[in-house]
Amino acid sequence: MDSAQAPGLDDRLLRWWWRLRPFYRRHPYPGGGHIGHADWRGAIDTDHRFFYNRIAKCANSTITQTLAIHAGKPYSERAQTAKDAFTHPSALTAEQTEALSSDYFKFTFVRDPYVRLLSAYLDKIVRKRYDTRRGYRALRAGRGGGDAPPSIDRFIAYLADGGLYANPHWAPQTSLFLIPQAEFDFIGRVETLEADLGFVLERLFPDHARQGRMEIARSGPRATGAKDRIDELLAPANIARLSRLYEADIAGLGYAFL
Repeated sequence: MDSAQAPGLDDRLLRWWWRLRPFYRRHPYPGGGHIGHADWRGAIDTDHRFFYNRIAKCANSTITQTLAIHAGKPYSERAQTAKDAFTHPSALTAEQTEALSSDYFKFTFVRDPYVRLLSAYLDKIVRKRYDTRRGYRALRAGRGGGDAPPSIDRFIAYLADGGLYANPHWAPQTSLFLIPQAEFDFIGRVETLEADLGFVLERLFPDHARQGRMEIARSGPRATGAKDRIDELLAPANIARLSRLYEADIAGLGYAFL
């Protein structure tokens, strides 16, 4: 990790403080991003005994809202309501941490890294929804004036120049895992979301399955159509660059290099 990607002082202090928490004593966070952002993406239900490691730009709004519906958590069209309804890893006691490791159903969902990156660009950059102002200023620097969003070339150069971990919407998915990949009981894929989420719901809420109550939330950010724009927006040089930046995700999650 270069100096531009290294955690700041506040993050180092948080990592030190969180090492005192039972979950992070057992599972030190190795990712390159801010530990507070990562902790917030751990969604734990101690009643239904599951741990969902939310990964940005991997249908996590749909999945979290669906889980909230079935778990009886607060739910609204605003996905934030559901995301705030679950327990985060830093709040677990030592006893709960032990139980999570031994008898909770632990799962996450991942996505083709090229499509996910392009979705993040179209959603957070083209739509100007990137909420890290300092990082956005760095990204926009030298773009030649005007109000047009930075090009995909400029965005990928920014990632390669230290911005890869600046935002969890494009940080490598494996860097957002809060437990070792081998400890997940199930890793679903956005590409087969309906079937994989259905499997999770049947596993967690068998009574709802028997009653035919397998509701899946349909709200969330408007789709970007990233999958259909790979050839249009990603030149061979940028595909090669992304293959290097996201090598751990592509190889480690079983996706194909373009």
